[in-house]
Amino acid sequence: MGRPFFLAVLATAFTATACAPREVSSDSKASELEVTAELTDSKNNQAPKEASALLQKVRAEDYRSWTRAPGYEQRQPAASPHSDEVDIYVNDVVAKALADGKPLSEWPEGATIVKDGFSKSKLELTAILDKRADGWFWAEYFGDKPAFSGKPSACTGCHAGGDDFVLAFPLPQAPKP
Repeated sequence: MGRPFFLAVLATAFTATACAPREVSSDSKASELEVTAELTDSKNNQAPKEASALLQKVRAEDYRSWTRAPGYEQRQPAASPHSDEVDIYVNDVVAKALADGKPLSEWPEGATIVKDGFSKSKLELTAILDKRADGWFWAEYFGDKPAFSGKPSACTGCHAGGDDFVLAFPLPQAPKP
């Protein structure tokens, strides 16, 4: 059993369990981050240069000044593998779609959602969803370094249950009669 086999087993376990809501102790959080770091390979980090450019772009736009996502007007406990607590910000494309209130079956091209994950009030990671003509571009960073980018199965598999892959808040829907 070599390292590739071990990493394949870890990747399978991580993908199978990462999406379940959970309570995380600081010990298991450190362990989870170690597993995440081990999964940073070309399969999960498909477009690191593009991901780095995206992080620079949202930082230049001062994403923390964007509208906060519905239900995330302040930092909230996380029910995901994105740290213990999260702040979620949406760009003007998402904010307009939410404000318009018109029913949508998917988020419009140009939509960007940024999630900052915190452990013990310390920024631990940043995750970005960026909607493009060919669908969502996914990126997750520890500091400035992308760990996941492109369309990694660790992200898409978990988020498949969301409204157009967004789990934190729903698409605008038609009012119920």
